[in-house]
Amino acid sequence: MFWAAIPHQIVAWESERTYFVVTLPLGWFLAAGLPEAFTQAVLKGQLVTESEAMKGDDAL
Repeated sequence: MFWAAIPHQIVAWESERTYFVVTLPLGWFLAAGLPEAFTQAVLKGQLVTESEAMKGDDAL
């Protein structure tokens, strides 16, 4: 996840898996009711990852 206040750019992608980009206005993000720890991590520019594959990921 990229945060617009922090410079970012994907310059290379070396995986057979697809990645997706979602652009979300800050107001929508803050109003989404996401867990506070997640919201704060994003706002602080921390790396946020998913440690476990979700059901259906292989189908993507």
